[in-house]
Amino acid sequence: MSRSWQAGAWLRGVVLVLCLPLAARAGASCDPLPAQLPAVPPVLVHGSRGDFAYFKWDDYCYGGPALSWTEWAEGNDWDAGTQTLTRRLDYYRRADIPLGESTPLVLYAHPNGQNEEIAADSTLYNALLVKVLEAGYALASLESRHPLSSFIVKRPPGHDKPDWPAPTTAALPSNDIATAVRWLKFYRRTFGIDAGKIFLVGQSRGSAALLNALLNEPAQNEFTDWRSRSSSVRGAYVVQAQTTYLEAEIGPVFVKGTGPDGEPYRYWYHQDAPDVIIDLARNIPGSAVQLARNAALDTLVPVHMAYEQPLALEPDGRSIQPQCYESSNRNRAYQEFDDDNDASTPPVYDIDQLPKCPPAGDGPRPMFDLHDPNYSQYFAQAYADRGVPQRITRCVDVGKDNVEAAYAELVPFVRAVLDQRVFTTTCPAGGTPAPAPPPTRRKP
Repeated sequence: MSRSWQAGAWLRGVVLVLCLPLAARAGASCDPLPAQLPAVPPVLVHGSRGDFAYFKWDDYCYGGPALSWTEWAEGNDWDAGTQTLTRRLDYYRRADIPLGESTPLVLYAHPNGQNEEIAADSTLYNALLVKVLEAGYALASLESRHPLSSFIVKRPPGHDKPDWPAPTTAALPSNDIATAVRWLKFYRRTFGIDAGKIFLVGQSRGSAALLNALLNEPAQNEFTDWRSRSSSVRGAYVVQAQTTYLEAEIGPVFVKGTGPDGEPYRYWYHQDAPDVIIDLARNIPGSAVQLARNAALDTLVPVHMAYEQPLALEPDGRSIQPQCYESSNRNRAYQEFDDDNDASTPPVYDIDQLPKCPPAGDGPRPMFDLHDPNYSQYFAQAYADRGVPQRITRCVDVGKDNVEAAYAELVPFVRAVLDQRVFTTTCPAGGTPAPAPPPTRRKP
């Protein structure tokens, strides 16, 4: 389940699709919420403050009837076919806190390579679930559509690999987490949660939690179901977060390498890339930065961000890391790069013509990585420009595969926000606090 930060190093640059065995997830289903949660056996766990028991309720549909969609089940060669996923969540609660007592709630969105199940033998179990329950909070873990999964997965002529799966589409994805918030608020008495004390937590793919924390979908008073609640939350805690998927916004964050003829390389999964056909009518632009720059000031909730890598910045705040080709897998190379930016011509598949990343020990790794902490720099700049830099904290260089360090400050963060204190990060495991960037002269 949580074998590493994202279930294998090669997953670092891939967020569009899940990476799960088909047999494990095909036909996944969910159940409607009963009027009262059923009796379930308690699970005993060893916490740092002593033993305690918790209950777990599985696989409830949220946001209305069961909703399923198709995503690619990615392998290194992109030939694993597709899989069916269902919008659902699991709910965890300490056994010694009655359902009649309202508790804060942590809503968790998983990275690729996982699902909403938090396995008892996983690092995530102890780093996240146990600590949240030990603090007296409830936790819900959900399956949701990815901000990019509404792409029509089809390349223009000349860009198809013969054995790739047939094209697929998914319905509108980007607000599932906000929908879960509204649904949980509506059923707050069933779950015993305080609707005013909900926090979003997400990692990699699940860092869509940040975007959803800023969506602030309003209550719709014309309805009497979950839509009569808003999606507002108290804060967001994200790990390896991508803060934008808009290619037009990537330029200010990264210095890109160029192809043999001087054209910039482009990653196919970013919106507006020439070798992806996008159904714009079904896709919410995936940019938490855009939301941060335009949301009402009082809705810019506190945010904490954690990254495994160090910041590597030029004086103007851009990354010094150009794009390069990280692995030796030929298929991954021509999937990720289009050497001439021309959708009418096939990419050059010869990996010798692609910029190869140097060994990790040769200084900063020059790679365009969807977990690069410069995404946080770009997002923090938006908060600084809005005059609320104290609402964001960041830990960088906390260490590869260090799940404990990534989530170590979650409970202190939640406590600080609930106590209406400004959270100050200590960045465990040798991590480095990233200071807030100064405001720019751009219009807020």
